[in-house]
Amino acid sequence: MEENRKNNNRLVLLMIAGIPLTMILMASWLWYFVVRGDLDLVGMLGTANRGTLVQPPRQLDDVDLFEQTGVPIKYADLERRWTMLVPQVPPTLLRAPTRNRSKMRGHSADGASANE
Repeated sequence: MEENRKNNNRLVLLMIAGIPLTMILMASWLWYFVVRGDLDLVGMLGTANRGTLVQPPRQLDDVDLFEQTGVPIKYADLERRWTMLVPQVPPTLLRAPTRNRSKMRGHSADGASANE
């Protein structure tokens, strides 16, 4: 009985140490082949990007920014660190029927298609 318990304890210790070690070795192996160009993970798995890039890029200094309270702020006055900006959606877009929302996403303000 004592020998069986000792073997179980060894197995638990091996699992505690072995699982993270195996993950590290697998990640290193994967990284090695991706860096060498032998494996294209992004091409295989794709990406989960759901946004649209602003083209052409705009300087944040040119954009009117507001605090949650509505007080205007300048980007240059903010602390130099990562900042999350949340665009304010006009209430008319929130109440628009679904078919109109999909049309709005594909077209710019002047009516031209975003894909052209």
